[in-house]
Amino acid sequence: MQGIVKLNSDGAVRDSGNGFGGLLRNWEGEVLCAYSSNDICNSVFHQELNAVHQGLKLALFSNVRSLEVASDSLSVTRAIN
Repeated sequence: MQGIVKLNSDGAVRDSGNGFGGLLRNWEGEVLCAYSSNDICNSVFHQELNAVHQGLKLALFSNVRSLEVASDSLSVTRAIN
């Protein structure tokens, strides 16, 4: 829908390192911005939650008025809702 920005986020815990990231896309699917970071916490839930949290802060900072959040983590989705 025109005017809606979508936040796609993801977090990961691996032997090679832990981290999270995401994208903000406009209604046409064009990337507005991307973010990523690493973290020492070994909890997938923590990384997934960080991914959504940082994306929400970025959307707020970018003055996004209408946001759809997508996460592949059911536990994070339940915690937020």
